[in-house]
Amino acid sequence: MPLDEEDVLASLVCVKEMERQVEEQSAKRRDLETTLKLLEKDAWAKQATVSALRKQLEDIKTINQDISNKIRVPNVLFIGLL
Repeated sequence: MPLDEEDVLASLVCVKEMERQVEEQSAKRRDLETTLKLLEKDAWAKQATVSALRKQLEDIKTINQDISNKIRVPNVLFIGLL
């Protein structure tokens, strides 16, 4: 059974619409991949910042403990002299 011109045109319109939808979905996928890469990069940067801040906090805790120990030692020696 041969296809008439109307059926062929309808099929072409359908194919063009499917091609448009495929291209639209492909563009969305590329956008999502780009967004995901940016989010991953941001997450790594934030993790590095958190690690650096934790290190700084530990360093400050150590310094504070050292200062606290230095302040207490003279007081103990001074009290012992009384």
